Amino acid sequence: MKKADEIYTKYLAPLSGASGCCDAHEYRAILEHLTERAPCRLLVFGCGNDSAAWLAANEGGQTLFLEDSLKWARQVGAAQPDADIVMIAVTARPERWRFNLNDLRQGRGEAGLSLDLPDRVREIAWDFVIVDGPMGEIYGGAGRQSSLFEASRLAAPDSVVCVHDAERPLERHFCQELFESDWSCRCVGRLRVYQNTCENIHTASDQVS
Repeated sequence: MKKADEIYTKYLAPLSGASGCCDAHEYRAILEHLTERAPCRLLVFGCGNDSAAWLAANEGGQTLFLEDSLKWARQVGAAQPDADIVMIAVTARPERWRFNLNDLRQGRGEAGLSLDLPDRVREIAWDFVIVDGPMGEIYGGAGRQSSLFEASRLAAPDSVVCVHDAERPLERHFCQELFESDWSCRCVGRLRVYQNTCENIHTASDQVS
């Protein structure tokens, strides 16, 4: 755990508990799981002041950020020139999340929830996924219904998916629908850490030789 402690102290301790950020226990939980797997293929939904920590924790691996805010993409890109950031457009509206959830349960979720992602994202089975964006409706954001939907599809077998702000109604219901029947779950404050235990999950690895 020495590496995780060093990364927490250097990058995350000053952020812990700040508005929009994880608290100390949540950050440490993510680092615990990530440093155990690194170097790996890491997919992060959302750029932020903590992006440098994920890059450091996955040194030697592949880290890619998906961001819907041009402001955050530019800010993180300026601070971390080596960060691989892909801009995304989220069309699923937060006020329609109950309709989208019902469509998902009826097998019609793809049209309303999928993101227009480049092949280089879809062609990889991601070993570790952090869902910490977009922002929630209370902050004027789209919420994480599309991020959670795509995380469940892009995750590799035996992957880990960390979801922040999972206690909010939108995120809670989508987490329950997409992960909680076939994935083990660890709860740390507002964070949920899911580990894939189902061999039949639809993942990008099904399409990669």
